[in-house]
Amino acid sequence: DTRAILTAALDAKGESAWHRNPGPDGVWRWHASSLGSCTRQQILKRAAAERGEFVIETDPLESRLVFDLGHHYHALMEDGIKASPQYDLIGVEMGGHHPTLPLAALADIVYRHEGEVLIAEVKTESLYAGKHRREESWLAEDMETMTSARREHCLQMAAQAIVLEATDGPHEIETIERGWVVYISKESGEHDQQPAIIGPELRDQVYSRIEVLEACWRRYLADGTLPDLLADELKVDKRSKPPREYFAPNWLCRPRADDDPRGLYCRVRDECMRRAGRG
Repeated sequence: DTRAILTAALDAKGESAWHRNPGPDGVWRWHASSLGSCTRQQILKRAAAERGEFVIETDPLESRLVFDLGHHYHALMEDGIKASPQYDLIGVEMGGHHPTLPLAALADIVYRHEGEVLIAEVKTESLYAGKHRREESWLAEDMETMTSARREHCLQMAAQAIVLEATDGPHEIETIERGWVVYISKESGEHDQQPAIIGPELRDQVYSRIEVLEACWRRYLADGTLPDLLADELKVDKRSKPPREYFAPNWLCRPRADDDPRGLYCRVRDECMRRAGRG
């Protein structure tokens, strides 16, 4: 059938069963890695998957190279933790499906240091993205800790902690209160290690986000209503004198090229723009 054919295609592409939605048990689970991403995108992806219309695309070479770079640093960190007597490696790619919540998560590295269990998450980024991230630094005020980790990455780590604490396995994981997001520059290889405090506030944001996504899905099933488009971003053209402020489409909503309307970072952009009357 169609689903079997698409499953075989995902196998050929190297996708694990953990990443498939719905899962083998027929349950749809929101992935920790996309909790903070566009709500409209996630609802459209779920609608397509529920119809058996998976989008199978070959990733651009640049994306594959960045992906491989992240795996390289992931392996280096894993080896470093194993070699140091100060750290105890608990596991890599740990997590799975939450037993009661529609949530799935895998943590890059889980380790113990001075009796405390921590998570390390590796992210690759461009020099521009790193500069923009540090300029925002919104979590420094909201979480009372000096960090420039992105909001969506902190949400991802909190979701990982929630799943790890609730999942049975060979390692009993107690409450995880901290983690590190390690940003690797894909141009220079330099790293920027930023803390994430996995406290009640951040955990509540995970639960709230799941509730919002579930409510949006129920509304879509009821009357076909989609969440709003991402708002345009306020940008500053520093080359103009004086600098000029202007609004531009959100990064996730940009086409690949003038003659290619597919999303630069979003595989459902065509459908999204069509339904919004912008196609």
